[in-house]
Amino acid sequence: MTWVAIANVVRALASTALGATVAVYDNAPHTDPGDVTWVRMSFLPTESTQVQCGATNTFRTLGAAQFAVHVPLDQGDAAALVLADNIKLAFRRLTVSGVYFTTPHVQSRGREGDSWVVELNCPFYSDTQAAS
Repeated sequence: MTWVAIANVVRALASTALGATVAVYDNAPHTDPGDVTWVRMSFLPTESTQVQCGATNTFRTLGAAQFAVHVPLDQGDAAALVLADNIKLAFRRLTVSGVYFTTPHVQSRGREGDSWVVELNCPFYSDTQAAS
């Protein structure tokens, strides 16, 4: 499976989980929206490795979708944690179009500029088969 196909699966799931929340993707134009909650989404790819050989070879691509939930400072972390939980539920132990998502994890990253940031990593893998 290509990275473009994986990215399309992740973005479709993210769009549902984020609802009306502003989402910013890697290398997209962005101006900090100020006093609203927003999310930066990134892909953390790795190289594919061969996991099966024989008449058909299977190559596994590992990676993670990373969400950095930004909430305005001095308003607590509840809004960030609620949104992180929504994202986590949308990705946890799910298989969509050949992309297998495992268990996401949440961690507080702390202050970044005028935001408090909670980060969520959603690990995934995808297998591609090729004839030998």
